[in-house]
Amino acid sequence: MEIELTVNGKSVIAHVDESQLIAAMKKPKKKTGYEHRNSGYYYVYTNGEVKYAGGPIAGIGEEEYKCGNMYTDKSVAENNARADELMRDLRRFAAEHGGFPSYKTYKYSAYEITYLEMSGELSITRAFANHVGNVLFMTKEAAQLAADIFHDKLIWYFTEYDPMPEGWWDD
Repeated sequence: MEIELTVNGKSVIAHVDESQLIAAMKKPKKKTGYEHRNSGYYYVYTNGEVKYAGGPIAGIGEEEYKCGNMYTDKSVAENNARADELMRDLRRFAAEHGGFPSYKTYKYSAYEITYLEMSGELSITRAFANHVGNVLFMTKEAAQLAADIFHDKLIWYFTEYDPMPEGWWDD
């Protein structure tokens, strides 16, 4: 394929393989922060601290990658560590305050914490659907108590938590 290029104000005709041209014109794929790597990645240590592991060691990070604890973006690792800790705290709290509703009978008998964007407030509502990662409570009182105890962390989760790297959503 022939294309006309202008370089320093001068036009030239260049012969380019069509597949190379198409490849060159494609937008580079954005990094998600979750790519698999054999060197240089972030992980969440057992105390919740985000650490960096590096080096060209074959197989490094395989265990972390398999359990979802390997990140190529530090902010993604930090945000996920914070969000994961909150979810563990909420599940533990629900278990200690009445347990979890049965999967088969949760509808109309379970409560969840939601966020009302119009008012910027947390709300306790009946659970009409079971969402991935959703923490359900047996009683409205238990859900309200959890919302009160974890208020600031929940507000952060609903308003600021982003599981993708900074700028990923931008065009």
